[in-house]
Amino acid sequence: MKIIGAGLAGLLSAHMLPEARVHEACEELKRGHFAVLRHRSNNISAATGVPFKEIKVVKSIWKAVNNVWQGEHAKPDIQLCNLYARKVAGMVCDRSIWTADGVAKRWLAPDNFINKMAGPIMDRIEFSSKVDSDFLKRQDEPIISTMPMPVLAKMLGIKMPNIRNDSTPITVKRFKVPANNIYQTIYFPDPNNPVYRATLHEDLLIVEGVKDKYDIDWREWVGASFGLEEKTMLPIGVHEQKYGKITPIDDDFRKSFILHATMKYNIWSVGRFATWRNLLLDDVHDDILKIKEMMSQHKYDIRLGGLNES
Repeated sequence: MKIIGAGLAGLLSAHMLPEARVHEACEELKRGHFAVLRHRSNNISAATGVPFKEIKVVKSIWKAVNNVWQGEHAKPDIQLCNLYARKVAGMVCDRSIWTADGVAKRWLAPDNFINKMAGPIMDRIEFSSKVDSDFLKRQDEPIISTMPMPVLAKMLGIKMPNIRNDSTPITVKRFKVPANNIYQTIYFPDPNNPVYRATLHEDLLIVEGVKDKYDIDWREWVGASFGLEEKTMLPIGVHEQKYGKITPIDDDFRKSFILHATMKYNIWSVGRFATWRNLLLDDVHDDILKIKEMMSQHKYDIRLGGLNES
C-alpha cells in the first residue's frame, strides 16, 4: 500500500496503516499547517503515540462597531456567520464560527506535532518521490491519496467543475504576548478586516487572514478584541499557506469523483483537500477507520455516472 503526501493526513494514515509506505514530493518534511491543532477527542493521540493536553477553549466573535478597530463581542447569528463564510469561502456555507459560543473541552497537540508524528515512521517515507498519472494508474495495490482533488483530477484526465477559487490562500502571523495557560479563539466576520480568526494559545497569538494589500500591521485589528496592547504583541513569524479555506463545489460531483477514483484506480481519498470538504483531523481519523473496513470488503457493482475521462 502507498500513501501520497507526508502532511498531517498522510502521516496519520501511515500510523493507522503500518504496512504502507509514504511518497512525498518534497525533499524533506515540511510543515504546511500553522494554526493551532485542537481536537475533539484523544483518538489521534492514541493512534500516533503523541501525548495531547486536555484544555478548555473559550470562543467568541468580534463584531465591528463604528469602524473595524472598535467593536464588541457577540454570539453567533445568521448575519455574522454568513458574513464570515463569504469572507473566507466567497459564498454562504457552513463554517466553524457557529461553534463560537462559550467554553469547549479540547485535546491540544504539541506545536511540533508533524515532526513527532514523522519521527517513528521516517524509514517508511520516500522523499523527492514524484507522482504522475502513470504512477497512479499502474499500481496493483491500494493508494491513499492526500493530494488536492483538482490535482488528482488533472492526473486522471477528469474535468473539474468551475470553482470560483480552488481554495483561498491564507497568511498566518504569530505574536508573542504576555499571557499564561490561556486558550481562546475569536472570529472576525467584518469584510473590511483582513483577519478572519485569531487564536490565543498560552503566550502565543496566532492570527489567520487574507493577504492585506495595504500591508497594515495586524496588531491594530486584533489587539482590542483580546484586551491586549499593541506594544506587548511581539511579531515572531509570518507564513503563507497556498491551500487555505476550501471553496465548496457541487457535492454530487465531489462524491462521484471520489467513488470513481476508488473503484477504477483503487485510489482512496483522505484529508480535507483530497475529499474537498472542510473537516478536522478528527474526521480524517474516522475516515481512515472506515476505509480500512471498506478495503476488507469485496467489491460490488456500483453504477458510476457523470464523469468523462479525456
